[in-house]
Amino acid sequence: MFGYPDDQQSFERARDLARRGGMDLTLAVFQGWVRRDELAALVAACHDCAAGFPCQGSGVAEIPAGCANASRFDPI
Repeated sequence: MFGYPDDQQSFERARDLARRGGMDLTLAVFQGWVRRDELAALVAACHDCAAGFPCQGSGVAEIPAGCANASRFDPI
């Protein structure tokens, strides 16, 4: 299992958000589509969420508009 020991909870938020946008974040890192510094920025944005984590909760199936990472995970 791939983890992010510096901030596992924020990593899991970023990973779950990426899935909503159609991206397997773990695979993207392993295959080099997402660099480690980019991953760190994604995790930091989740950690510093100013929107109050609108991505969490039951029934949230899409990327919330207030998400700082929304543009990174929007499906093409």
